[in-house]
Amino acid sequence: MMSISRIVTIAIVVALGAGTAIGGVNTNKDIGPLSLYIDAAGVGTIVNDGAGPFTFDGYSIASAGGNIVPDNWITMADHASDPAFVARTGQPPIVFPSDLRAAMWATLSSTANLISEAHLEITATLQAGDSIDLGPAFPGGIQADLTFTYVNSGTQESYEGNGWPWGCDPDRTVSLPDSVVWDITTESSFSILAQTGGLLNPSFQCEWTWEGFPDLGLSTDDVLGTWNWSDVQAAGVTLGTYTIGVHLTTPCTVTGDTTTLTIVPEPASLSLLSLGALVLRRRRR
Repeated sequence: MMSISRIVTIAIVVALGAGTAIGGVNTNKDIGPLSLYIDAAGVGTIVNDGAGPFTFDGYSIASAGGNIVPDNWITMADHASDPAFVARTGQPPIVFPSDLRAAMWATLSSTANLISEAHLEITATLQAGDSIDLGPAFPGGIQADLTFTYVNSGTQESYEGNGWPWGCDPDRTVSLPDSVVWDITTESSFSILAQTGGLLNPSFQCEWTWEGFPDLGLSTDDVLGTWNWSDVQAAGVTLGTYTIGVHLTTPCTVTGDTTTLTIVPEPASLSLLSLGALVLRRRRR
């Protein structure tokens, strides 16, 4: 028979209240190893970001603003139809009709404000780096006011989980090109993001600022890293070479990098051609 303490511990998961902002500490709980990632399409994924396996038997995702689409939620019970999922999460295999426990996760709440499920008999274990697909139930992405909590009632461990936009790993390193050229005669604005080879795709939904022309304190919070020549010129920027850096902020704690930006009055290719032609003329003389 299941203990009263286990029932109470699991019940607490459902009552963990509405969130305020994904990625923030919205409860008085410690941050645990499981994290909630949400991609640009609103697909949620629970990932074990810890160094070792973690066992749980209940979890909850709350939204004060009603930003969850419960009909799109893929539950643990839904996943039980996949024997490989049951095996890798350490649950007892389904043996019909004698053991159906892996398919008997109970939905405790399924609303736009709260989704929650738990098991009253067994647990599931996620190995380090392993994940659980929750489906496209979070169209608000990181803009939604989500709080992710989970519990192991056997050990009475209860945690809040970090929330991250998918693709924005907290240990991710951004690499910018060594140097780029801004031709102001043909480009009235310049986007440094276009020079990164897609390493900083806006779909990551990270928050960052581009730090440029540091002597003038001129920067941009445009995720594309776009400067308008009229703006930088008005700030006192002239033709020349500058160091541009990227600073990424919450919810992504990412190591940034710098690049050398050279502002020229004509395309660099034409400058090189002109220089080559000048050299040839001098040699012919």
